[in-house]
Amino acid sequence: MSDGPGATSAGRALRLRLVSPARTVFEGEVRCVVLPAFDGEWGILANHAPIVAALAVGCLRLTALDGSGRAFAVRGGFAEVRDNVVTVLSPECLGPEEVSPAGVDAELAGLEGGDTSKSAGACRDRAARLAWGKACRIVLGGGKREGGA
Repeated sequence: MSDGPGATSAGRALRLRLVSPARTVFEGEVRCVVLPAFDGEWGILANHAPIVAALAVGCLRLTALDGSGRAFAVRGGFAEVRDNVVTVLSPECLGPEEVSPAGVDAELAGLEGGDTSKSAGACRDRAARLAWGKACRIVLGGGKREGGA
């Protein structure tokens, strides 16, 4: 008996497609996905209800079928969950092999604890750059958030 159109051989797996304009960054079966949605992190498991979500700048984490974890920095975008397939479209997405510690340090230089008296647009840009830098740090740390969570 099949679990539906997106059923996989593992029965409790999802198919994840992580796509940027330039390429498919990741495609494969996973146990779960944690998305950086605008209203917080969303955990997606097999047989999740269909959704479409706007993504924030942040860290997308996955757990592979073998239990190992992997993380990607995403610069916003959208995610669709339907029939055990999670499709993520992001304007920029980097995996651990693409993130440079020096690049992260350069992105964060001067942002943490900086001036907050600027215009609303400048504050949004600063917050987005800070979120991107922090997501890249998480990716470099193997998907573990600062503080061990």
